[in-house]
Formats: sequence, structure tokens, C-alpha cells
Amino acid sequence: MRLTQITAADIHEYVACRKTKDKLQNRSINLELTLLRSLFRHAIECGFAAENPATAVKNLKEQTEEKWCPSVDEFLRFVEEAKKTGSAIVLVPWLWFRAYTGTRPKESVFVEWKDVDFETGLINIRRKSGNQLKNNASVRYIGIHPELKPILLEWKTKWDEVFAKRHERHPDEPRRPHDWVFFNPHNQVERATSFTKCFYQAREAAGLPKMTSHTTRHYFITQAMMSKDVKEYAIAKFVGHSGTKMIERVYGHVRSEFLQEQMGMVRIVGKNGDGVAEAQPQSPAPAEKALPVTAASDK
Repeated sequence: MRLTQITAADIHEYVACRKTKDKLQNRSINLELTLLRSLFRHAIECGFAAENPATAVKNLKEQTEEKWCPSVDEFLRFVEEAKKTGSAIVLVPWLWFRAYTGTRPKESVFVEWKDVDFETGLINIRRKSGNQLKNNASVRYIGIHPELKPILLEWKTKWDEVFAKRHERHPDEPRRPHDWVFFNPHNQVERATSFTKCFYQAREAAGLPKMTSHTTRHYFITQAMMSKDVKEYAIAKFVGHSGTKMIERVYGHVRSEFLQEQMGMVRIVGKNGDGVAEAQPQSPAPAEKALPVTAASDK
């Protein structure tokens, strides 16, 4: 159909088809509606259309599914099971790296040792061939968590030992065939791509069927949001978001025990040492009409 022939009824019919026949999620359909509105606006600006029928079609309601996130004990249990897998030598430090940086799976395996600056305490997540960062960023910086630093230093030592031994077996190869922090444990000259088989093996052994590679990013963000005085804009910078909207909308879920703790910090009338609401001071009425002061909890 020509752009000028499309009506709001046509768009409604299209939306119904995408939802029932093509089984698209509401969010995907809403993205198409946004694109369609933009096309009509551009056509109007260029003089090819007089109206925008897509504005008469409302977005479908999106139901945000609550993301599952492991507790600290569950994550530690998962790491312990990961230590028993055939890829443990690389898998375990990779899991700790993900948990302490919130990096996306692909970003993490493209990190090189030259990107890890122990002196400044920064990890540089750079745009590289095969790994174009989101939001058109060329680089972002993540601080090395104090607990992650010894883990990385220990891994760096093991990393050097692995390739020193390999060089003894293959003297024709360079002593350092690459600089990737995480290599393929079954073909050490290659960069790691995924640990799917061992990851699922550890997940099953730990009894965590919802655990995925992306869960470690969610784990970092959730832990950061529940940490005292950590600003949302800082979390957004760590994980490569342009603002805090995504943090609030997608990762706003925090654990029930944290919500209970936060509720306990809310002061409604104040409490004394015995946990009894304190009497609130009141200005006395004129002497001839003075009334006894009543505790707030008795009103």
C-alpha cells in the first residue's frame, strides 16, 4: 500500500495479525508501531503525507516479567559446582569477573590483559572487531572491585603458567599466542566464546534451573542496587547504560529480605529503646481547658 492509503484501521489489523498469527510479544509490536510513527512523521516533513494515522493506534500493554536473581548463597553454590567441571580453570575466574563487573557475556570474553590496569584500578571495556559496544560507545571504564583484584592477580599468575608450559610443548609458537584474559580451555590459543556445556552442568548440580550466563550481570546489578550509598547513575555507567531508566525498569527487582530491611528503616512516628512509639510533644491548651497529653500509640 502507498503510505497515503494506510489508515488507522489498517494498522489495527496489522497489529492483530502480528499478535495472533505471528505470536509476537507486545514489546516487539510496540517497537514496530514506534518505527511506523517515525516513518509517517518523516513523510509529513518531506511533504509526502498529510497525516500520521499511526498516532491513533495506542501501544499494547507490556507486562514486565520479574527477573530471577540468585541469592549470595545460591551464587556461591553455583561457583562451587563450576569448580568441578572440565572447564573450571577458566570458567571460575570468568564467573567471578562477571559477578564483580556486570559485563555482558560477549564483552567479558573480549577483554584482554592490556585492558586491565591494576595501577589505576580500572578495567577498560573497549569496542573491538566482533564486539561493538551498545549505545555507540567506544570505551567504558569499570573500577576493579577490591575483592576482584586478588582473584584477577591469581588468575594472571595461572594464565602465565599455562602458556609457559604450552610454550615448552610447542616451542614454535609465541610464548603468548594472544592476550585474551579468558581463553578456550580446550584450545588455549583461541579466545573463549562460551562455556555452555559446563555452565549447564554446574547449574543442574547446584539446583538452579533458571541460572543463565546473563544472570551474572543481573546478579551484579541487583547486589549493587542493594548496597548502601551506591548511586544508580554509577551502576548505569558500570554496566554500559546511557541512563538509569533501564536499571529502574528492568533491574528494579530486589530481594524480599532487602525490602523488609528497608521497611524497617522507615520512620513513621519514631520509636524509643523499647520499641514503643514515643509520645509526640504537643502544645498545651489554655490553662482553664488543659487536657492530658496522650501517647501517639493510644490515639
